[in-house]
Amino acid sequence: MRNSRTRVLRSRVPSIGSSGRFGRAALSAGCSVVALGAFAPVAWAQDSAPGTVDTENVIVVTGVRASLERAMDIKREAYGVVDAISAEDIGKFPDTNLAESLQRIPGVSISRVNGEGSQVTVRGFGPQFNLVTVNGRQIATTFVNAVGGDQDVDFSRATGRSFDFNNLASEGVQRLEVYKTGRAAIPSGGIGAAINIVTAQPLSIAGSGLRGSVGAKALYDLSNEDFRVDPEVSGVLTWSDPEETFGVSLFGAYQKRESEAVSATSNAWNVQPFSSFPGRGPSTVVTGAPADPATLVAVPNDSRYHYSEFERERINVAGTVQFRPVETLTFTADAMFVRNSQSEERTDQTNWFNRPFDSITFDPSDAVPTAVFIEEGSGFGTKDLGLEQQFRAVETELQSFGLNAEWEIASGFTLRLDG
Repeated sequence: MRNSRTRVLRSRVPSIGSSGRFGRAALSAGCSVVALGAFAPVAWAQDSAPGTVDTENVIVVTGVRASLERAMDIKREAYGVVDAISAEDIGKFPDTNLAESLQRIPGVSISRVNGEGSQVTVRGFGPQFNLVTVNGRQIATTFVNAVGGDQDVDFSRATGRSFDFNNLASEGVQRLEVYKTGRAAIPSGGIGAAINIVTAQPLSIAGSGLRGSVGAKALYDLSNEDFRVDPEVSGVLTWSDPEETFGVSLFGAYQKRESEAVSATSNAWNVQPFSSFPGRGPSTVVTGAPADPATLVAVPNDSRYHYSEFERERINVAGTVQFRPVETLTFTADAMFVRNSQSEERTDQTNWFNRPFDSITFDPSDAVPTAVFIEEGSGFGTKDLGLEQQFRAVETELQSFGLNAEWEIASGFTLRLDG
């Protein structure tokens, strides 16, 4: 649940001279304005001279102190290298999923599918080398990139055990923690990092009673001519008793997106020595040929053109119940349900190149000279073409249930049971 605190300090500093530049006198005047406004606002209003105020030279300082303090506290109290981002930080940007929120942490980069963040790379280690947990609990994950609009998803080659952050909405998270060094308190298995997703916990929010928030987003997508606005709605509801010993939180999010994509690629590249690549004949005109016939060259096998229409529907539901009978003992039960349905209608046209070529041009500046222009052989009367109509669909469902007990036996010594 986001708790945004923004302080704006505004002071109007009159310009010095006709050039409007600030010197040392201008800085002193600005400090005087702030001091008088803080200690004697009534006297300042009485002593001010009548007339208009020059609004050209206005200094506006905006800071988010609480968010920075929380991030610093997490790093200061951690035993290893830890970076964290809170719900307040996440709420400042129109992120569509957790991957786009994580990319704001130093050392974290993401990959995208259909323009949305999907997988995370930390310190140069790919998604398969990072461990993802929810509330400190490892979850079974899989990644099947069968809907994506590019050649890499043919025959479901892009599969693995890495976590797809596109399944989770960013609004339902209280905190994201990235552990770049190992700790005894977290599961092992993350060579790059261990990423812990902390969902909303009612007793960790200051105050009691019933609180809630509702959010709505609209994505304006230029790729879709028929349905350009994609909606997303979310809501968080939290309640705790006056003694703050019992609390309940609920979260729900729904997003539907329709988009289109057009792309061009090659199905495969022939990488062979220049002396033996199959596209050259006795009459082939070669430009930019390497001096050494043993040099490897790259020539495309064909050209492919894709047109795809995508539809995605994502549902997130999460709930947490906490009970704290004494200050040092807390019981937590949490549940999460995620369903991400994706479908794609795709049209492919393939043109296989006739050989030998009439002419071919290489880029000699590459380590492996690559063909940048090809004129197909004119001696062939038959053209080899391919047309495909495909329908692809993937539905991902994630269910997570957990029960946790945390007992602070003594200062600096805590016993935690989780299942």
